[in-house]
Amino acid sequence: TWSDSSPLIQVDGVERSMSDIDPEDIESITVLKDAASTAIWGSKGANGVIEIKTKRGARGKTRVNFSYKFTGNWQPKGYELLDGDSYTMLMKEALYNPTQAQDATTNVNELNYNQSWPLYENWNNNTDWVDAVTQFGQMHSYSLNLTGGGEKANFRISAGYDHQTGTIIKQTLNRFTTRMALDYFVSDRITFITNFSFSYTDNDKNYTDLLGIAQKIAPNTVSYTHLRAHETRGNL
Repeated sequence: TWSDSSPLIQVDGVERSMSDIDPEDIESITVLKDAASTAIWGSKGANGVIEIKTKRGARGKTRVNFSYKFTGNWQPKGYELLDGDSYTMLMKEALYNPTQAQDATTNVNELNYNQSWPLYENWNNNTDWVDAVTQFGQMHSYSLNLTGGGEKANFRISAGYDHQTGTIIKQTLNRFTTRMALDYFVSDRITFITNFSFSYTDNDKNYTDLLGIAQKIAPNTVSYTHLRAHETRGNL
């Protein structure tokens, strides 16, 4: 039977997802495992527990903090692939070698650069498909928080926004999080603690192995970008 091996995540004592938390709101992280986790959380903690404590307000004048963080990443180079011309020669040799007939590839228009063939423009290219589907990934993170308090209450209000584009085209993440922490001191022994949080995530991603597909496509075929450029030149 299938079972989830992910650890239990507790944020201020409430079970949450890591994607619901702005890193700027985290004050401390405690990892519990083995007997320590099951003793407190029972069977839910069998795979370990990650306890996250978020930041709270402090007495003093209201302070406003803003931060911005940029992160870039890219795909590793990987192994070298044939260009369109080398691929065409390899395929011709593969068809010629079994019979060594001079006309072995005569009728294979995809390999002969036959300009009279209606689909010639689709099969006369040197397309780097891996380059066509990869890009420089970027992540922009914005965070704003207000903190303050007095003798009777402390507060902290925060909001965060992340915009990320993946290293594979057509992958985009937009995430908005907000959190409010309010501590009201009734007396030296009694304190009311209030936590409010909201998060929204819009994650557009490729559900197929686009990079794996790009590594298998014939490099002498045309990409959509090149085809559109050719059609534009033809219309001019």
